[in-house]
Amino acid sequence: MSVMRTLRGKRTWIALGCAVLTAAALLALGALLMVKGVISQEMQRNWIFGSYGLAGLTGAWIGSERGKGTLSAALTVAALFLVVICAASLLFPEGGRFGAGGWQFALCILAGSLLGGVLRAGKKGRAPRRKRSPAVRRVPLKSR
Repeated sequence: MSVMRTLRGKRTWIALGCAVLTAAALLALGALLMVKGVISQEMQRNWIFGSYGLAGLTGAWIGSERGKGTLSAALTVAALFLVVICAASLLFPEGGRFGAGGWQFALCILAGSLLGGVLRAGKKGRAPRRKRSPAVRRVPLKSR
């Protein structure tokens, strides 16, 4: 599957939206947990890495079809997601802080997307099961 065909597909853009929404939800949950004191300041960066990795995995899982060019679709979604994250960090420089460790965030997104593509690249589906004939019920003969 070519990259241009993947970019034009509706599934890629739906997957990108799911990845962005997953990242936003996980980052909001992390902020709430940090305010409540469940996550410490030291764990904040790890939570962000995990959130971006899981968002990349979600986007790659949704963006790739089982058995059809899954890695190219996963990498396309990862690249688009990375562009969205970079654009968001440029728009909100005080909140994003993407420039400080951008390659680490990119690595988490790429690793999550590759994992999603590899997990999705399994078999095309289950093999069709053999249909069994219904069991023949033996009725005892009546004796005369």
